[in-house]
Amino acid sequence: MKHLPRFTFVLIISFLLCLTSCTTTLPVAYTGNPIGTKVGKTINTRYCFFFFSNPNFSVLSAAKEAGITKISSVEISETTAFLGFIQTYTLIVTGE
Repeated sequence: MKHLPRFTFVLIISFLLCLTSCTTTLPVAYTGNPIGTKVGKTINTRYCFFFFSNPNFSVLSAAKEAGITKISSVEISETTAFLGFIQTYTLIVTGE
């Protein structure tokens, strides 16, 4: 019984670590086209290290979604949550 507060503390800290997340955004490509006002995004998520594929996860589908005809930049953003068990990839396309 005297170790119960320490166990409770460790349990709470472990639970809070599971709730942490991290987001990283990296450039993939830039063109010579001017930066436009339109932004298209597609999202793909994987759970427990297995991909659940989104067939529309491409630069073309992100550009079509926003009505972009001239692509200026392509970036990918990765968000990791629950100690890596849930990862979300977002493809970001900007242009005119």
